[in-house]
Amino acid sequence: CMCKNGARCHGLNGACKCTPGWQGVACDIPKPACPPNRRGVYCNKTCGCLQGAACDRWAGCECPSGWKGEHCELRCPDGTYGKGCVHKCDCENPATCHHVTGQCICVGRTGANCEEPCPWGKYGPGCERSCECRSNVSCDAMTGRWAACDRWAGCECPSGWKGEHCELRCPDGTYGKGCVHKCDCENPATCHHVTGQCICVGRTGANCEEPCPWGKYGPGCERSCECRNNNGARCHGLNGACKCTPGWQGGEHCEHRCPDGSYGKGCVYKCDCENTATCHHVTGQCICEGRTGVNCEEPCPYGKYGPGCERSCECRSNVSCDVMTGRCHCEQAGLAGEFCE
Repeated sequence: CMCKNGARCHGLNGACKCTPGWQGVACDIPKPACPPNRRGVYCNKTCGCLQGAACDRWAGCECPSGWKGEHCELRCPDGTYGKGCVHKCDCENPATCHHVTGQCICVGRTGANCEEPCPWGKYGPGCERSCECRSNVSCDAMTGRWAACDRWAGCECPSGWKGEHCELRCPDGTYGKGCVHKCDCENPATCHHVTGQCICVGRTGANCEEPCPWGKYGPGCERSCECRNNNGARCHGLNGACKCTPGWQGGEHCEHRCPDGSYGKGCVYKCDCENTATCHHVTGQCICEGRTGVNCEEPCPYGKYGPGCERSCECRSNVSCDVMTGRCHCEQAGLAGEFCE
């Protein structure tokens, strides 16, 4: 056989079977190169190589170290690296390596092969990060150290706290490790961020299901109201503020009656009475002294006096009396004595 460049000849007729890239009777003439990004016998296929890989006319994409796949689109699987991803990582505990260089990637450990744990106060890749766990959060029950620093994850927050440095309390409505537990409180109350115990303000009961009893307010209903109960006032369950009943106002304890001429809730209503009469501070009913009628519009009839003209004069000899006080007008009749007797 006269075949060249690795070609083989046919056993019967001696014809050369050329290897890729060669042509001619003796396979001694190189084939012309394909245009960029083209491959195949007739350069009719597209390479589409990634990662800057070269396009071989026959083999396709020639992937660089750390990559594989028809278009070099796949990184070497964990535990392998280099050209063709045929090399095995030599790392411990268990760590992987860089898919191109084979350098061990140590997370929570250090050393060429990740053989050493992070020193106290360090964590993360290569132990390069410093723990900043807040010392006012909690301490380890065994060692007395503050919030533990995990070599991989960083701060291991105790129950009731979260955040990169355990600086955040659990949001309202959550509690416990990782703040993943939901408070089971009613009306609406929140719970302790560590224990989950309901914090009842203005209510009582395990789940804050009961309102404060009469005369109590505040957290757990443990504080006593200072409102004047004989005026019917009661206090707000949350802050203890007195809620005055109609006819009362003022001060901190609803101890003042409505001023003359006003009545009702908040003392905002004006009495509708005549002849300078005032009204009841609660109901607004006119209080007629020496007069009668709904609005005190009528004077007392002869022989009557006092509130609503309900009292009878006690004067003798048919003498009239003062409509306000009931005092007999004896001198006007030329008589003497308390009752003109």
